[in-house]
Amino acid sequence: MSSFGTADPYDEATVRAMVAAIAPEWAVTAVEPCRQGTDAIYFVDAETPSEKREVVLKAAEFTESESFRREPRLLTLAADAALPVPAVYGIVDDHADLPAPFFLMERCEGTSLPDGGAHRLSDDAIARVADTAGESLARIHGLVDLDGFGLLDGPGDELTVAEPNRDWPSVRRESIEGDLAELESGRFASLHDELRAYFEAKIELLDGPFEPVLAHNDYRVGNLLLDPDTGETHAILDWGAAFGAHAEYDLVSTEQHLAGHTLPSEDRRQLVRERLYAGYERVQSIERDAEFRRRRRFYLLDTQLSAMRWLPEWHVDATAAERDRVACHHREFVEELL
Repeated sequence: MSSFGTADPYDEATVRAMVAAIAPEWAVTAVEPCRQGTDAIYFVDAETPSEKREVVLKAAEFTESESFRREPRLLTLAADAALPVPAVYGIVDDHADLPAPFFLMERCEGTSLPDGGAHRLSDDAIARVADTAGESLARIHGLVDLDGFGLLDGPGDELTVAEPNRDWPSVRRESIEGDLAELESGRFASLHDELRAYFEAKIELLDGPFEPVLAHNDYRVGNLLLDPDTGETHAILDWGAAFGAHAEYDLVSTEQHLAGHTLPSEDRRQLVRERLYAGYERVQSIERDAEFRRRRRFYLLDTQLSAMRWLPEWHVDATAAERDRVACHHREFVEELL
């Protein structure tokens, strides 16, 4: 996935001023823009009164400000629950002279693979990533008690949902309708009618009753800091897409990201799925009955629909031939499930 925004939107003086707004006693010695991500991210070396420190400055450039303001607070909640996340050193929600909101956090060890890079990991490494993902998601799902489904509202441990009366099927229907509308023309137009018919017939699978949980909603190798040789996860990043969801949706979305370009029937996907669920079930139970399997199929197609819609943006730096290969995979994936 490529950055939607400018990789280096601020000059060094602005970055230094932003760090000073949080930690005025620190002396910045180096600033380097990060070329990944949709918001502004800078790696900063600083000398504090007690030690040298490597930190990350993150500012809202693409993400809507209210969603962005929740991210550092979610990181703090996650840290309190002993999840592998960077420590947050300070937050600026608003500022008269600087591009707020922004926050400063620990720079953790590990490698951030490019999106789609899960295929670079060995079977043993991706199995470990998936196992950790399952356990982490189970703990994330228990971080806060939400009163409904959909977009979040409010900071930190006071999180609520913006529209608490919305049910889960209406949240998914709105997203699916938006994706389908984008596919009425273009390379996937021939799949549009069959997909629409499937979702209209099967949306009743989501009637529940289900308890809303806090879903990370973007758990992929591009948002992790890993040891690519062993699969050890050092940090879970980018919590800006979190929302109130059905827990199974977050599991399937994560399966999609970690399984990468594999079809539903392939061995690599089975490995990822089983280790993901095994990790989850160490913390919370999953009843993997026939209804669960039918919902999983629905969620696989739901999340695949989003990947199809956003193919041009997520692969903007790819060659035409590479985009064609991705599109071919998307088509084969849908055809195997329908």
